[in-house]
Amino acid sequence: MLYLLFRHKVADFTKWERAYRAQVGARQLAGLTELHLLRGIGDPNEVVILFAANDLNTAKILTSSPEIRSIIQNSGVIGKPDFVFLNRVNKGAATPKKGGSVEATASRSRPAKGWRRLVTLKAGKRDGKK
Repeated sequence: MLYLLFRHKVADFTKWERAYRAQVGARQLAGLTELHLLRGIGDPNEVVILFAANDLNTAKILTSSPEIRSIIQNSGVIGKPDFVFLNRVNKGAATPKKGGSVEATASRSRPAKGWRRLVTLKAGKRDGKK
């Protein structure tokens, strides 16, 4: 599975979101399915979008298109947006189903004992006691 991570800052999230939603057709034609639209906790004008992409070349054409770059800038994006193309590594994460919905699959691996102990210590517990 191929993914596109799109990260940028916006001047006004509401204005940007209207422009973003208006371009759903272009994303669909490029074979992009939105999986997650996220906002920064510390900075709600920081936006991250994760897409599933059908084809690397088509997605690259879309992200490098002068027309799309103009739409992005006119929507209120500040500075240069980051586009990162990714391959899926683990099989225990959420996967897009036909139609764009997401289905979670359970990972068969168990967490390492060291991680469990670290999480326990971080939570203020030691040897099962608070």
